Amino acid sequence: MEEKIIQITEEELELEDYLDMRIAVRAWGDSLIKNDKMLIFVSDCALDEWADKNRFFDVSELPIRVMTFGSAVNHALNAKVSGIEILGFYDDMSFLSSSELKKTSALVKNYMALESLQINPDEIKRVARQIRENEVYIHGTLPTDYREGDRFGTETMKREKDGTEYTAVPVFLSERSAVKQNPNDAPVNKCKLCDVAFMYRTMFKLFLEPYKRYGFEMDPEDIL
Repeated sequence: MEEKIIQITEEELELEDYLDMRIAVRAWGDSLIKNDKMLIFVSDCALDEWADKNRFFDVSELPIRVMTFGSAVNHALNAKVSGIEILGFYDDMSFLSSSELKKTSALVKNYMALESLQINPDEIKRVARQIRENEVYIHGTLPTDYREGDRFGTETMKREKDGTEYTAVPVFLSERSAVKQNPNDAPVNKCKLCDVAFMYRTMFKLFLEPYKRYGFEMDPEDIL
């Protein structure tokens, strides 16, 4: 019987919730791609079922690589695959096509930048300037042309380091992430990271994805 495959959209996936989720990717020798597709497992149960079905009874022999979901999508985007086959979200296999993958490109690139800082925090200036022109989302509004009388304002959050309290502006990599983490129902708006940094360069820190494991705080001067 032919395996049922569910076509899913980027909107249905809501990748921002799973970027740092540890997943397993089927490997074929040195490659993660076969027939122009990637196969990933988002749960141990899905991996175990696949292993039994394909007669891999020794876990140590499983041809997989473990990485984050975001890293897997980044690999798929760079390789320009036709799509990703996903086991573990539904009873049947789901498929995210190349056209849907492309919609996640900006989110994934920003995520990879922040993820790299978890390993090499000393690279903050290089990474910050690498993503300075990228679009992000804030809770609030920036002035449009910085003229006197412009009305603007953004949500802030209190932070503490070494016993000293300070203020940071929460910044999000996607609109959905900003909407989901919005306790005061503030307006959500898109802007460039460098514009937020310019606005608050002598006032506040910027905290990118403050509610995520890979969240990282930046000084506006690092970005500018």
